[in-house]
Amino acid sequence: SRRYKHDIQDYTRGISDVMALRPVFYKGNNDGAKQYAGLIAEEVDEAGLVEFVQYDNQNQPDSLYYSNMVALSFKALQDLKHENDSLREEIAAIKSHVGMQ
Repeated sequence: SRRYKHDIQDYTRGISDVMALRPVFYKGNNDGAKQYAGLIAEEVDEAGLVEFVQYDNQNQPDSLYYSNMVALSFKALQDLKHENDSLREEIAAIKSHVGMQ
């Protein structure tokens, strides 16, 4: 809720930031054969997406705030929609120019 937030600004990261991430399969050191999917905290930190990284007492990347990454996902989708709309307009203009319908 807006009631619990201040200094609200538009999120500016987007598709290029998502493309810098490397989704992986992994097994936890104490989880046996169970396989998971996710990201590596150090790689997210190196990509500059520090708002999603939880750090340990030595300020080393320790884990990720996956639930907060929804903002990044939504922004990336908006970026793709904007790019798609622009391409549709460009295609329509080209078709109009060459007499296609």
